[in-house]
Amino acid sequence: MDRIPSVSVTEPVSLPTIEEKGATDEPKKPFRDVWVRAVIKANKSALDQKMLRVHPTSDAPNGVGHSWGDENSRMGANSAQSMASVAQTITFIGRISRRTGKKEPDEFLQRLNFGAPVESKEPKPMSTKMRGWNWVVNFLSSFVFDPFSDMYYYWLSLISMAVLYNFIIIPVRIALEELDQDVYFQLWLCLDIIADILYVLDFLASFRIGFLQRGLLVKDTGALSRKYMKSAIFFLDAVNIIPTQVVYLIPFFNNPSWAAPAVRMIKLLRIHRVVKFNDRTECRTNSPTAWRLSVLFFLMLLVMHWNACLFFFISVLVGEEHRSTFLYPRTLTDNNLPNAYSATAMKYAYSLYWSTQTMTTIGEVNQPTTVMEYVYLTFIFLIGVMIFASVVGSIGNIITNLRANRNVFQDRLDHLKEYMGYRNVGKDLQNRIIRWFDYLWAQNHTFEEEDVLKYLPDKLQAEMAIHVHLATLKQVELFQNCESGFLIALVLKLKHQVYSPGDFVCRKGDIGREMFIVKQGMLQVTADDGRALATLSDGSYFGEISLLNVGKSGNRRTANVRSVGYSDLFCLRKEDLLHALNDYPEMREVLKEAARKKLARDAKPSGNSTSPVSDSERRISFTNSVELADTLGKRLEDLEKLVLSLAGELKSANNNVMSLQRQITRVFPKSVEPPAVVMADDCSSSSEDDEHHSHS
Repeated sequence: MDRIPSVSVTEPVSLPTIEEKGATDEPKKPFRDVWVRAVIKANKSALDQKMLRVHPTSDAPNGVGHSWGDENSRMGANSAQSMASVAQTITFIGRISRRTGKKEPDEFLQRLNFGAPVESKEPKPMSTKMRGWNWVVNFLSSFVFDPFSDMYYYWLSLISMAVLYNFIIIPVRIALEELDQDVYFQLWLCLDIIADILYVLDFLASFRIGFLQRGLLVKDTGALSRKYMKSAIFFLDAVNIIPTQVVYLIPFFNNPSWAAPAVRMIKLLRIHRVVKFNDRTECRTNSPTAWRLSVLFFLMLLVMHWNACLFFFISVLVGEEHRSTFLYPRTLTDNNLPNAYSATAMKYAYSLYWSTQTMTTIGEVNQPTTVMEYVYLTFIFLIGVMIFASVVGSIGNIITNLRANRNVFQDRLDHLKEYMGYRNVGKDLQNRIIRWFDYLWAQNHTFEEEDVLKYLPDKLQAEMAIHVHLATLKQVELFQNCESGFLIALVLKLKHQVYSPGDFVCRKGDIGREMFIVKQGMLQVTADDGRALATLSDGSYFGEISLLNVGKSGNRRTANVRSVGYSDLFCLRKEDLLHALNDYPEMREVLKEAARKKLARDAKPSGNSTSPVSDSERRISFTNSVELADTLGKRLEDLEKLVLSLAGELKSANNNVMSLQRQITRVFPKSVEPPAVVMADDCSSSSEDDEHHSHS
């Protein structure tokens, strides 16, 4: 074979990556990958021979010539054939690799979340039924009860009804045998099944009741389940979900007849749900005292109900023949005929009456005859005394709480009466003060808002104040263009004040350091002679301009404002406004601009002074005039101070001129005559003298 001259190629064409990958992954690849590697190995020898033809070894014998004539075409053909064979082999291997396996993801990229993107596949369209089922599954798998939500409260109320049903019906079914038979049995069976279903649902829902951790609601279903399973309530709930209807199928519980309903007493272990419901209701209701009274009355009736059922149950156990007069009367006559005491309603009514007598320790009961009867009656008396004492004490506390506000209010009035009597206050003033207290009690103004809200955090105080006062504050024209944060700061500063009929809110000449907003009532702006100049009603306001123009000495009022009846006002002091402006300095210019516009609008003369003016327009116009007069009075005071200051400076200048003239006279005693003080009228004469001296 003729040798092919070497071709200048930088690197030989080889497949190290495929070979190394196959060798490295050999222990981990399945059979199909082993077959791919066998194909690669079979083609390797042929590939190496072709590469040698293109790249001859360096130990070729020296002196061998290389003829480049016609052999160049054959060399190019062989090289092209070799490259084509390599390309076919690579293409074949790539096809097999794509068919037989997928590229493994890089662990490092996966750890850094830089792995290859997952191929997105369009989901198959689902039917409406499947979508609804998936939504239900997703909802149940992620649902968590918020223990402070309304939904959880309503669920507690439903479970409490099921628990109270068992507390009331189970003792009656145990004591009265006829209530657990025939039609009654079918009714109780249906109600029992409904209650048991609610018990099971509540047991499952308890795994999803959230709790607070670091102030946040925990919604991790695993953590919620572990917390519930570690609690003692889990074991109680697991016991009381056992279906008790199956005991009716067991012959052992058929005799005695009360054995089967007695098994159902395990359902009473869910009493903790009723306790939670009571606590939540007491916090949510607007009448907690009435709710406590209702709960106390219900508990008293429930205890008497259980005692009545126990009384009749003991009478049944003793038997008709051995029953004494202490227990329930006999239900059969001497002829073994039913008497009046054999009726079911009479059995329960008589037992409940006896229970009420013994537990309230009122009335006479029959004397016990046996030791067990004495023990039972003594035990019932002890329980009755404790219940009676707790009931009386609780009712006393409830009645005291009902009159707590009245007692505090009455104590204040009593102390004030004693003080007025000690200071010999006139009867007229005493009657006015007493009537003012009566008005406060009638309008439920018996407590201070600061005392009630001081227990709330600042955020809730702000929200409460906004709810009460913000609508009133927005009626003030001066604050309509202010931002909400500034209004909130002002809302917290509003003080509630009540004025009696005839009281003056402000008098002419008083220093105005606050503004007033009329919440309820009627006020009149009066002149010095008592004439009513304007009327202010709900939503009116006055004194707002003084908040921005009062100096250190304040601003003098120029009119009187008197309350016609009982008036409720909100007061905003200047100090509180300035404190709010420190936090919102940009609002100062907004308020000043609003005040200037209001003053400019009020200063414009009306086009037709003879036209009739309505009462509301007259009231608003006069209120604005009062504020304008206050502002003008302040301006006049400032001008007076300025005139006095200028007069002092002029006097000082005249003294300096006279001193200078005396000094000139001492230096030039004959040339200059000491003229009088130069005034404005002497300007012309002094100028003529100057011309004469200049000519000389």
